[in-house]
Amino acid sequence: MNNTDTNHHVDNTNNRMSYQDLLIDAKAHKAYISGKYTRFAKIDYKILVLLLLNKQKLVFREDIITHVWDCTLENTSLSDNRKLDVHIYNIRKHLKQVDKKVADYNSN
Repeated sequence: MNNTDTNHHVDNTNNRMSYQDLLIDAKAHKAYISGKYTRFAKIDYKILVLLLLNKQKLVFREDIITHVWDCTLENTSLSDNRKLDVHIYNIRKHLKQVDKKVADYNSN
């Protein structure tokens, strides 16, 4: 993780991490956008935390599935595998409040 990135901060003592106007309080399991509490669905929240913790890394689909559903890509059905797309879409929708440059899920 690049600690020199001024838009991103992880505070391990308080279990908080932030990116731009997004603040995650991992201890309380809450997310705030521009200081306002924003409710993420449980799975969306787990994915968001995983992505923030790995901000400087490429996170593969299989890694997310393993982390969230505790199974491998090979052990999931196509419909289960596609559920991840819906969760990513939901996260992007919330993050557009933080950064208008967040691309639509189906954008090129």
